[in-house]
Amino acid sequence: MQSKALEKLQSFASERKGQVFLVIAILAISLLVRLLLFHLQGCRFDEPLFAWWHNVAANQGLSNFYNATGCNQNGAACCDYPPLSVYIFYSFGWLARALGHGTFSNLDYVDKVLLRLPQNLFDLATAYLIFRFVRSRYSFLPALGAMTIYAFNPATIFNLSVWGQMDSTYTFFMVASLYSASRSKHELAGGLFSLAILTKPQSIILLPVLAYLILKNGGWKHALFSSIIFLAIIFLAILPFHWDNPIKFLYDRYTVGYVRFEYNSANAYNFWALMGFFKNDTIRHAGLSYQGWGTMAFAFFAVFVMWLLHQRPGGRAPLCAASLLMFGFFMLMTRMHERYLFPVFALLAMSFFSRHLIVLYVGLTATFLANLAYVLSNLNYVDPVTTLPHYVPDGHWSIYVLVSINAILFFYAIWIFWRMQRSKPATEIIE
Repeated sequence: MQSKALEKLQSFASERKGQVFLVIAILAISLLVRLLLFHLQGCRFDEPLFAWWHNVAANQGLSNFYNATGCNQNGAACCDYPPLSVYIFYSFGWLARALGHGTFSNLDYVDKVLLRLPQNLFDLATAYLIFRFVRSRYSFLPALGAMTIYAFNPATIFNLSVWGQMDSTYTFFMVASLYSASRSKHELAGGLFSLAILTKPQSIILLPVLAYLILKNGGWKHALFSSIIFLAIIFLAILPFHWDNPIKFLYDRYTVGYVRFEYNSANAYNFWALMGFFKNDTIRHAGLSYQGWGTMAFAFFAVFVMWLLHQRPGGRAPLCAASLLMFGFFMLMTRMHERYLFPVFALLAMSFFSRHLIVLYVGLTATFLANLAYVLSNLNYVDPVTTLPHYVPDGHWSIYVLVSINAILFFYAIWIFWRMQRSKPATEIIE
């Protein structure tokens, strides 16, 4: 019976109509699961702030948004999201007003749909890009499997559909940029990368791999045109906003959030979490601040990863290098939030080729979900005496357990990439 069912599935999936149906059905079911989760409580700090930003964008318009949120005075509610995110706030804030939910006053289910739907749609678009990328190299079923594994990742769904964060937006543009570069569409890759930067500054971690691919496959001419398109799109995107100096405007947008969290780790279970969370990272030790040590460690790591990529730059190596850089960014740098591991999952899903990467994907899914769920439960708990939220205390068992597992997975990821790049090409086949 099972073999007959499998034969029918294979027969159905071999037809064009069947393939289209399966792709649409999986994405639709994933969206339905997310919609069902929208009724759950998100972060009691973040969601009201996002709602207010939607209101301000819709009511004040793009030109006055940053002034209206107090960014010129570095106010507590100052929006630390770059300009492209404000376009999303404006669009869905306007839609909320059109539907009679313009104030987001109750944060009922409709409000939550309007607040959480955009990032989930971007995530499903990322899942489809993963399908397209894998399909260009393998048959339909492996591509469908990679898309399905990503579309139903419980950790990323929790981040977007329960917590209500927006990490899928810049992840989509990162994946789209890398996908375009892999198809030698260099100028398109540069333009899409600018949209990633305009959404979240940590997208910059993709730059070494992307620049390497464009220079290697397209040469200086395509690299120059890609850079021009990159700068042109950034300039066009910020035109509607109020500014006198575009460089100062962009500098303020990208530093306001960074200087606000001068901590070793902001609830991210990385190496710095072993000190405890929210310790000042400007404290100097052996001649450098903790921030300086983290930056230097990541810089050396990035050079090492790029050297490995250069050994054998073809195939899935750029994807593995990009995912390893994002993982290293999360583990080695200070000022990391729990969510900054998010893009790793899309990059890994694009590069499935061995059981080792599947083990890495599953392990990181477990630690990422545990990190998100435990931190959110603490943030949403209100102490009846102090009325303050709970934070993970120093020396808590979760720090030692999750950091240890993440460290093992980090060195495991390095070993996977080293093995792939330094061994014979035959090891790159599906195992």
